[in-house]
Amino acid sequence: NAEPDISYSVLRERYSITKSTFYRWKRQSQEHRRRAAARYEARHFLQQCFAGGRFLPLQQFRSRFPDISRSTYYAWKHEMVVAAAAAAASGPLAEAQAHAQDQARPGLPGKPVREQEREREAPSKEA
Repeated sequence: NAEPDISYSVLRERYSITKSTFYRWKRQSQEHRRRAAARYEARHFLQQCFAGGRFLPLQQFRSRFPDISRSTYYAWKHEMVVAAAAAAASGPLAEAQAHAQDQARPGLPGKPVREQEREREAPSKEA
């Protein structure tokens, strides 16, 4: 697989394989590369659609990429939705909410709890 142009004679000397094994491996390698390229293209197409603010319905996706399974489509879709939600949650609003939570927790007066936790975790400079 690392060397797609390797010849039968080289493999026969190195691994003592039969000609039928060589051609089976060669065919399987070509099929694997074709499927990997199709998956790459389909995933990137789906990501572009999502970035553009729309999702292709499953039927349209399958008509364009028939080799990609229904479960793979939904798994990719779920990953993108979760990633987008996480990105939205890590925005400025989430930082403001975290700051408000820090102020609401009990701790030393005048210091947010997160700052106190960082001080406890940091190695002491006095030593």
